[in-house]
Amino acid sequence: MKLTLSQGQVVYNWQGQSQSENFADYYRFFYEIASQYRIPTPEDN
Repeated sequence: MKLTLSQGQVVYNWQGQSQSENFADYYRFFYEIASQYRIPTPEDN
């Protein structure tokens, strides 16, 4: 599972891997991280 976020020339990558029997647990963890992650926009500065 891989998440890539990009803005301009900046690229952020998250990657996760697990055994198939643990996938559901790790997916929830990965989703929680991704849902809270924000890249600031120029208006935020």
